[in-house]
Amino acid sequence: MLLPGALAEPVTARLRKYVLRAKAKLEVASAAFEVFGVTGARAAEAVAGGLDEVPTPQQDFDVRHGDGKTVILLPGGRYLVICIADQAVSTWQNLSGCALPAGSRWWELQTIRSGIATIGAATQEMFTPQMIALDACGGVSFEKGCYPGQEIVARTRYLGEVKRRLYYGHSMQSVAAGAVITGDEDKTLGTVVNAARADGHAWEFLAVLQRDVVDAKLALRVRDGGAVTIERAIV
Repeated sequence: MLLPGALAEPVTARLRKYVLRAKAKLEVASAAFEVFGVTGARAAEAVAGGLDEVPTPQQDFDVRHGDGKTVILLPGGRYLVICIADQAVSTWQNLSGCALPAGSRWWELQTIRSGIATIGAATQEMFTPQMIALDACGGVSFEKGCYPGQEIVARTRYLGEVKRRLYYGHSMQSVAAGAVITGDEDKTLGTVVNAARADGHAWEFLAVLQRDVVDAKLALRVRDGGAVTIERAIV
């Protein structure tokens, strides 16, 4: 399981409550592994050339293993590469020989453009899976498993209607995860899930908003911030 650093300890502690008598042990393994992201028009070529010992995934969410490494293909042609810590330097050298280092901001921006919501400390426990479009990308199963809140998630799928959904938008002023989106009367209409700075002064973000608000094409802004434009729904 991959989590933002700020959530690793609290999520692990919560999951331990459900281990019961199972012969399993849950630990934060951040020191044992390194994670790299590869994105861009030639990402598949870079992964194939830099990690020839691992088969390159061909479909979204495919996972391939080899020589202590794991490669996952994400929507938008992005690859996650996970390796044991001892291989971090060699893995980085191999990948950077086929691609240009770009920093985490570029990866975050591509994640947003791909419509993948990232939950962090500022937004934890605020949304159901349907609100952040996990049902649309196959990120939640309705046929197996048991987990806290499952009844609400299943009821929404089979009996209810999701009144809040995930949208992609942009702004010319800074936007942060957890920021409140309002209308002209300062009424709370939505929440920013994750955001990243794009070129120049522009920011791009994903936000959960009331569907009727978006349909009505109301003027929206970040509370105590600038105007925002909602461009499309994530479905």
